[in-house]
Amino acid sequence: MYLNKENLETKNILGENHILTVKQLAEYCQLSENTIRRALNSGELIGLKFGNYWRIKGTKAREWIDSKIKE
Repeated sequence: MYLNKENLETKNILGENHILTVKQLAEYCQLSENTIRRALNSGELIGLKFGNYWRIKGTKAREWIDSKIKE
């Protein structure tokens, strides 16, 4: 997983009051949207599904990213 360390420090989209789409999180992490969807469908990443659309709380995205950094 490739993460731009500078982006992690300068953007605060992973805060408590932010809700992200799959596309936003994929762009932030520089991953494909399919990678994010697979993590959501497997339960590795926690999100809410409204119809066909996923929404991810910023803090849950941060926890998932932190777990990947530690691997």
